Amino acid sequence: MGAGEWMVVDSCLDASTHQPVALTYLADLGIDVATAVKLVVVTHWHDDHMRGAARVLHACAGARFVCSGALANAQFLGLVASEEIVQQKDDHGAGVSEFAEIVEELRRRGGRSPSSGPEWARADQDVFYRPAASSLPEAHVRSLSPSAATMTVGFKSLQQPRVGTTRKALVSPEPNDTAVVLRVRVGEVSALLGADLETGNDPGRGWLGVIGAGIGPVVKSELYKVAHHGSKSADHEAIWSTLLDASPLAVLTPFVNGSVQLPRDSDVDRITRVARRLLATSTPRPIAPPPRDAAVERTMREVTKSRRVRTGRMGHIRVRHDGRHWREELFGAAFDMSAAR
Repeated sequence: MGAGEWMVVDSCLDASTHQPVALTYLADLGIDVATAVKLVVVTHWHDDHMRGAARVLHACAGARFVCSGALANAQFLGLVASEEIVQQKDDHGAGVSEFAEIVEELRRRGGRSPSSGPEWARADQDVFYRPAASSLPEAHVRSLSPSAATMTVGFKSLQQPRVGTTRKALVSPEPNDTAVVLRVRVGEVSALLGADLETGNDPGRGWLGVIGAGIGPVVKSELYKVAHHGSKSADHEAIWSTLLDASPLAVLTPFVNGSVQLPRDSDVDRITRVARRLLATSTPRPIAPPPRDAAVERTMREVTKSRRVRTGRMGHIRVRHDGRHWREELFGAAFDMSAAR
């Protein structure tokens, strides 16, 4: 965010090292995360956005922790932080495990304001602001969701397991309209981080709530982290016409879980019609296993119906702005989806 100040949004683990990728990346840059990271945001508590988040927060000792205001439910927080849940956290999914560890980390911090948190993001709220000073640009991070209507529904729909009687994960409200969308502005440069927010049908919730509210001054972003892996359920024409600049740069992370593969070809076609470029961290297609010895291959065909690589190679998209132009760099499995269209 300029001035050596950083924000970490969501978390995932490197498949080979099992370390949070954000911490590895910042360490490679020589960044002291304990002091340089000012904000750790978890946009929502689905497993694919939370793995390693507690370790990130622990390492970023001076960072404030921000999450969806739809989780600001005293009974829910009390249950997640309970000793029984902490002991049985592996039975309830990565989201609960991470959230329990985050609550414990915040407890350890005690009253060391302002890093003790959590802070609850809601629509039209500033979660970070730094005024301009001499040659330093203004930095402004605003949450555009969840809406008041979403928070009300979220409070009611969070389901709480009875300790000792279930092994199911806590169930978050669906669709993903509790997710925190962020608009990040540094100087005159702006990015829209779409999280997993879906459009839905309720005009007061999801993307419809963001668009209908006409939140804040009109700031059109040149960079868009595409919502919900490019799914059509998270897209709306007004996102592109009211929140984004003409022909923005779009980036996304694909999602593969069995037969569910995002983005679909139709999603890529739809996005590339309005974005100047669409970059993805990896392929959304299952990866075929590497060839093995002929005898091994024959045995595998006999004992399995199908095979695929469970976790593919990790990719990294780095987008920087030099004050005049965007510069995109692709590492690992990352590639340009628009180049093949």
